[in-house]
Amino acid sequence: MKTTIEKREFVAESYIVRFAEKNRKNEMMEMWVTRCENHGGHNSLPNMWHRHGYTESILPNYWTVETFCYDENGNCFGLYNPQHKLHESGGRYVINFDYMLEATEANREILINEVIKLFEN
Repeated sequence: MKTTIEKREFVAESYIVRFAEKNRKNEMMEMWVTRCENHGGHNSLPNMWHRHGYTESILPNYWTVETFCYDENGNCFGLYNPQHKLHESGGRYVINFDYMLEATEANREILINEVIKLFEN
C-alpha cells in the first residue's frame, strides 16, 4: 500500500501517515503516531501499567496511535488501531498492551505496518 509519512514536531515527536489508496470497503485512512515520555512520577501511566502487571517493565517512553478512517460518506471512525481491543465482556474497548511499545524507530514501523495490515484486510 502506498503511504506518505510527514514528521511533525510540536511538544512531542509525531508522525502523520496518510494512505494514498482506499481499501476494499472504499475507506480512506490517516494515522498519527506520537512519542510519549514517562515523566517518572509514581502515578505515570507506564509506572501504573507495570505495577498492575500489564507491561513487563516500566517503559521510559512509548508510542500512541490514533487512526482516522473515513467512509465513503466522509464519516470518521477510529478503526484499525492495534492498540485497541474489545474487552472480553464485549461492551467496551481497552488497551491492547501487545502493541504498547517503547518509542523506537523499529517499533514505530511495527505499528505502522500493523495498521496497514488491518486496513487492507
